[in-house]
Amino acid sequence: MEKSTARLGDLHQPLGLLYLATALKNAGVEVSISDEIVGDNSLDSFQKFSPEVVGITVTTPLFDRACQLVKEFKDKGARVILGGPHISSVPGESLNKSGADAVVIGEGEDTVIELCKSKDWSKVPGLMFKDNGNQIKTEPRTLIQDLDTIPIPDRSFLELSKYSKDVEFGFPIEGDDILMRVFTSRGCPYLCTFCSTFNIFGRKVRFRSAGNILEEIMYLSDKYMTRHIMFMDDTFTLKEDIVQVLSEKFIEYKLDLRWACFARVGLSPEILKAMRASGCKLIGFGVESGSEKVLKHVKKKTTPDQIEKTFSNTRKAGIDSKAFFIVGLPGEEKEDFEKSLTFAKKINPPFLWLSMFYPLPGTEAHDEMVKSGKLTNANKVSYFQSDDAELQRRHRKFLRNFYFRPGYLVNIFQNFSLRRILYFAKMFKAYFHGVV
Repeated sequence: MEKSTARLGDLHQPLGLLYLATALKNAGVEVSISDEIVGDNSLDSFQKFSPEVVGITVTTPLFDRACQLVKEFKDKGARVILGGPHISSVPGESLNKSGADAVVIGEGEDTVIELCKSKDWSKVPGLMFKDNGNQIKTEPRTLIQDLDTIPIPDRSFLELSKYSKDVEFGFPIEGDDILMRVFTSRGCPYLCTFCSTFNIFGRKVRFRSAGNILEEIMYLSDKYMTRHIMFMDDTFTLKEDIVQVLSEKFIEYKLDLRWACFARVGLSPEILKAMRASGCKLIGFGVESGSEKVLKHVKKKTTPDQIEKTFSNTRKAGIDSKAFFIVGLPGEEKEDFEKSLTFAKKINPPFLWLSMFYPLPGTEAHDEMVKSGKLTNANKVSYFQSDDAELQRRHRKFLRNFYFRPGYLVNIFQNFSLRRILYFAKMFKAYFHGVV
């Protein structure tokens, strides 16, 4: 694996691949997973497994690497299928540039089963492929409405020890426990112009039932003895009644969990109290910007006042918060950047994660930049790297001015422990590498 590939990934267990592999296994298809992010050698894995079909999940930063693998696998006689967020956003372009045999559009569980078992791909919904040089796009795949029918991801496909160093910034893992990540819903109803999630899962949110989610949590607790759970949904708290039931069940069954999640601002004090009582240690909020003008421009549908109130309530509930900010969002000018930095200091979260704006294909923000002629190679590098000198300068200034100030020391020492200090040191070394 190339070093650049490692830098673009993390140690998260590949839940998307696990869902697909589990569906194929249950359908009687022999499956193996290779994850380059944790150092697996995909070519070595291919030689050992000798598959007829290879599927590659693709995010935008890893598209070039995926194209390399397509050629190498096809040279060895395999059919290659691509899927993932980048592919669903620009399927035709992805099919042409990659040289893959087919690309999956949208959710893949049912599609990959039919792909592996059907000789006539034109009858497989949710697909685009080439026939005699012509692109063939089949009818759209209907989204899975009852998420409880999807099998719980089979983690036995993975060598879990390779993921033992997986951490979520702000959520340290105790002992040798392995962090388990869980999805509880699919889809997002919001219209943020920079996000491409809807291209796979749609705008309508489909939820797993509280009982189905609890079944997976108890399975992970019993089989892997894990006590650390990270809920990965952007909209985990959208239905507070589900969160309430889960919180009550965690306590009732004495699961002794330490858990974290991502949420949209606006949580009620009551649900925050219930979450804290059941073991919630950290909530990550997508703040994006402290400029109301920028928030409106990117259709975030939140205000600085709402954000500030949520961070205050989260602090009062005794839960750590993490704020996600983005520099360089469409509409951000110098004064908006300064407002954002000032606002970050004002809400003063214990943890802050800063990205550079990345115009993802298939998003309104990407199309806006194309039309205005502002899309250049400098915009296409990565979430934490750019050839844009001004964007780099703002990124460095934001991080330095937020973290390296007397006011931030209060966050570190309010809940002082040696474990927490060592964790901060470890994360700072990883986060600021090549940035500051």
